[in-house]
Amino acid sequence: MTIWNHTIIYITSSLGRTHYGLLILVTLFLFACEEPNEIGLELTGDPDRIGAYYQEIELSTNLINNDSTFTLSVQRLLTGNTFKEEFGSLTAKSFTQYGYSSARLEIPEDAEYDSLVLYINSNYAYGTGISGIQSFTVHELTEDLYDTAAYFTFSTAEYDPNPIGTGDFILPERRDTVLTFKIDDVYGNRLFEAAQDTNAIDPDDVSTLQELFKGFAFVSDAGNNSVVGISASSDSTFLRLYWREDTVNHSYPFEFFGVANFNQIQTDRTGSPLDGIEDQHYQDFFPDNEKSYIQSGADLVTKLDFTPMLNFFDTIEYATINQTLISITIDEPEFNELPPSYLYFYFHDENNKRIKDLGQFLGILQDGSTDLQRAVYDEENLLYEAPITIFSDRLIQGTYSDTTVLMYPPEFGITNTVNQLLVNPGNVVLKIHYSKVK
Repeated sequence: MTIWNHTIIYITSSLGRTHYGLLILVTLFLFACEEPNEIGLELTGDPDRIGAYYQEIELSTNLINNDSTFTLSVQRLLTGNTFKEEFGSLTAKSFTQYGYSSARLEIPEDAEYDSLVLYINSNYAYGTGISGIQSFTVHELTEDLYDTAAYFTFSTAEYDPNPIGTGDFILPERRDTVLTFKIDDVYGNRLFEAAQDTNAIDPDDVSTLQELFKGFAFVSDAGNNSVVGISASSDSTFLRLYWREDTVNHSYPFEFFGVANFNQIQTDRTGSPLDGIEDQHYQDFFPDNEKSYIQSGADLVTKLDFTPMLNFFDTIEYATINQTLISITIDEPEFNELPPSYLYFYFHDENNKRIKDLGQFLGILQDGSTDLQRAVYDEENLLYEAPITIFSDRLIQGTYSDTTVLMYPPEFGITNTVNQLLVNPGNVVLKIHYSKVK
């Protein structure tokens, strides 16, 4: 049972909503309950005049398909494919330069080339096909990348269609592992000979390296039903050049950290409930199945409409919200397809784009804090939940003129994962504890 102990002042307010009566609670102690009249109030006057109530309200939702996710200098390179009937297909490719390590690149003229090996730290895997053999190829870029350019998930870079490296592997269960790929000796010899000639590659100027060797494209085999992530910032991700000097073996690691790179993420929604959304960027899209969707990487998000809550409180006089929780329940995800770890709720403009102020996106704040509120995924109970009491109270009072917000995955996840979220109709609800005068 919920018990409220109130010292109250009655004020009828006309702010925002015609029928919303504001009760200013000087002290509020919330213990637990859902039924009216099961409260203990030590008040002067008639305590039976105040009722405690509980209401669940389904929120209206629709979808927004963004088209300009900035993806330059990502921490994780993505390559692979996924297909779900609800979402359609997704294909990820990554494009990256490589640069010098902290050691100075020096190869004597009498050294002999041995080999070139790519080592990658795979720290992410998504998709039901991940337990099978994964195959992807390494291609030489034929187009320059620039760390000052604007790359988005729809961007691309030219590369040689003939691979210079091929790898087949099965990821271990722990997912964080190092994979190796032997790079073609023709390419390896080119790099070795250029590194011996300081007129070709200046060890003090990385741009001379990147002018001759523009970088790699990582492309997944079309048969993979999974996306693999490569940690570009890991000490375990590098391109190592091996050579021999007399009878002594030597090597040099070229790094993938601090260089220009980006992920390309393409989707095909044909035949899915999202068919047609790709032609409607930043427009309200209402799928026939009325489900809510989020897809990181593809930047597909859900728009929440709080109008049903306002309509409910329009029917009630002299009410005050004691607590509001937003709750999103999902079905149990398939193997290796966990949803985003948490969700944010952002304000948006008339074009359905998030609003920024001083470089920060604006959204629902944590009650009593200046930090953005986030609903954390509860894997055991298959739900997201977060208190938004102050926001809902201000919305009812009319402080906020817009009744909708955008539900987003974490910022890191937008460009570094392809995690998906699917919510059935009626499973995005507000759980509201409120009081009112009888």
